[in-house]
Amino acid sequence: MFKLCIANRNLKELTLIDSKKTSKKRNGKAPVWQALSVTTVIGVEMAITVTAGFYIGRYIDSKLETAPLFLIICLLLGLAVGIIAVVKTLQMLFEEKA
Repeated sequence: MFKLCIANRNLKELTLIDSKKTSKKRNGKAPVWQALSVTTVIGVEMAITVTAGFYIGRYIDSKLETAPLFLIICLLLGLAVGIIAVVKTLQMLFEEKA
């Protein structure tokens, strides 16, 4: 979670830098880097939460000897948490632009 907070702070800095340099856009390169950083943050958030759900579910299944029950439950929870994190990240980004 600490790395995600740093990425979100860097995302804020990128939007602030982009808004200050509106007269010098350097042929539109700043929005490209900002879009790349947003895409990376979204991908990392989803990958971490789904992977954590997979391993936690697999661990619980191995201890309780319930075949794929907790694996499926934890995968779905990881996916839900990832989607919520992505929505919050995008809301924060669009709040700054407004």
